Amino acid sequence: MAFSGGATVTGSLGASAASPCNATPTVINTGDLVIVSIDADGVTSLDGVTDTLGNAYRPVAAQFATTSLAGQGAGFFRSFYAIATVGGSAPTVHGNFTGTTTSYAEMAVTRYVSSRGGITLGASARAQAAGSAGPAASGAITLATDALLYGYNDCTNNDATQPGGWIEVETSFHTVAHILSAAPGSVSYSPTLGSTEGWVSEIVSFTERPTRLLLVGVS
Repeated sequence: MAFSGGATVTGSLGASAASPCNATPTVINTGDLVIVSIDADGVTSLDGVTDTLGNAYRPVAAQFATTSLAGQGAGFFRSFYAIATVGGSAPTVHGNFTGTTTSYAEMAVTRYVSSRGGITLGASARAQAAGSAGPAASGAITLATDALLYGYNDCTNNDATQPGGWIEVETSFHTVAHILSAAPGSVSYSPTLGSTEGWVSEIVSFTERPTRLLLVGVS
């Protein structure tokens, strides 16, 4: 993998708040991977992510319904990602949604540093699940090649314990964790929680795609 590190910043909104939810990561450079996870209650939809540099963010999957997360009302969860094509400064990242919150909106922005710019990366597999009590488990995905594995967990209390091999990069109500390089096989993300905690968990596999070369013959 061409990525290293993993630095997370968060943003949040309280009750009766309107879009967007904002956060400002450290300086983003061209080629860096930026992953944004958002959950909010009471809103109609989680619509997308933008930043002040103009990078394009893609959804990992459709929004996912949550019930009674952190003892609050029903809501939605969704992740987005971008390979930065514009960099050189610290942008403000906007998590955009429709409607107003009942109790909260939260967003985690994680930046992974690229060792070389201009690579192509794809979210090749993902699984997600939610529940009103532990244990938490994202569900399993199968890896075909070495991958960066991104795990996200949001739970009632700040006491998630990471499974073996996972590196925690931020804990503040929700937890973001990763494995920078993983061998092929079946894997899931299952942080350890208290038995009464509401939670939502996701695992996403990001794999590099080879650059396609056009060979032109000269006669």
